Amino acid sequence: PPQSAEPVPATMPAAPNQLDQLDSTSAPQQQQPVLLHQRDFEKVRRLGLGKYARVYVCRRATVNGEQQASEFAMKEVRMNTGCHNEYLMRERDLLILCSESPFIVNLMCTFQEPQRQRAYLILQLGEGGDLYELHEDVHLFNEQDARFYLAEITCGLEFMHERSIIHRDVKGENILLTGAGHVMLCDLGLARRLNGPDDRARTYCGTLSYMSPEMVRRQRYGTKTDIWSLGVLLAFLVTGEEPIIGNNEDEKQSNIMKGRYHLSCNC
Repeated sequence: PPQSAEPVPATMPAAPNQLDQLDSTSAPQQQQPVLLHQRDFEKVRRLGLGKYARVYVCRRATVNGEQQASEFAMKEVRMNTGCHNEYLMRERDLLILCSESPFIVNLMCTFQEPQRQRAYLILQLGEGGDLYELHEDVHLFNEQDARFYLAEITCGLEFMHERSIIHRDVKGENILLTGAGHVMLCDLGLARRLNGPDDRARTYCGTLSYMSPEMVRRQRYGTKTDIWSLGVLLAFLVTGEEPIIGNNEDEKQSNIMKGRYHLSCNC
């Protein structure tokens, strides 16, 4: 699948410890919360591997001496790697802001281990995989299925946009599925919260095939850039092909800016 472009690096402090939300026997609010470490989790298997981050399926090692069955996703990020510290802090903060939406992945807790230069996000596990993987299995979505997923993704984006948050990397790989098949938007590392209704972003980031014309032109853009990406995703789901084609990056950028796209007749 296509890779996401990243903004220009900037150095930010690492993420602090967060409240332990995984322990059902945690102390009352007036007491100090339990602080977690990597050793408190057992890695079950690896989900993904990137240049600066790894994602694992994990579970709590023990709680009060008992083995835990519930599984989560552990995102392990190398600290002190320029802009990646900023991505981690931004993703943490925005996930907290979006915690009330059932269509956005739930952040369970965060912690860091400075001696190992690692920071961790413990997230709700997408037991059904992601939308890209599902598409690989079914090849083409019928109208009813496409409408269902489009509606739930739209609900997640609407929740973000009402809080002036732009996702900036809407694509199948960043849409997890619950065990029941419902949508959860994830990977908010490239997301940004605007400062007000008149504020706009200008950073070139995300996945080229899903970028809006204004982003490719390095113009100011707002939440509507996500709607363009959503349209590209819909076309991909029902036709099996990305509508923006090109032999190289420059050709793709030119086609996006000129509004040239191809829709297969498979749908």
